[in-house]
Amino acid sequence: METGTNIIQLEGASTPDVVLNKGEEHLLDLRQGVRDLGIMGMILSHKGRLIATNKRIIYFKKKTKDFEIQQMNIRHSGFVSLGYKLNGIAALVGTLAVLLGGAVILQGEVLMGLLFFLLGVLVLLFSRQRSLVVSGSGGQIIFASKSVNSSELAKVALVVSANS
Repeated sequence: METGTNIIQLEGASTPDVVLNKGEEHLLDLRQGVRDLGIMGMILSHKGRLIATNKRIIYFKKKTKDFEIQQMNIRHSGFVSLGYKLNGIAALVGTLAVLLGGAVILQGEVLMGLLFFLLGVLVLLFSRQRSLVVSGSGGQIIFASKSVNSSELAKVALVVSANS
């Protein structure tokens, strides 16, 4: 939350605040929700925010015991997209479950094999994660969020294009 004209407070006392430079304005603040972080993420108090100012894009991710902050100068950004990224662990687990289901079916346990096979297919379907990606010469910021819609994408694109 914004506590003053020149500070954006990220979390409690255990995380640093973002100090805005002279002439920098806080324009947009997107937060990850339950749909983005999952049940375990909410239980472990994980949080994520994408903050846009007229000078930079800031990505903040709080994990269980640590945090991560990425920043990109708005002048270095030039490409904004809303796409999908693959969760590698979920894709691996889904693939293994499909293969295990096939092996169990070949051994004659059709019901158990179908259960593993269907579970693997479901895990593979959910291994894709919707993400807002801001790219440029300064690198890439990936904000995983199922709740970002096209109007918020347009706001981020407007901030990037207006200030670059």
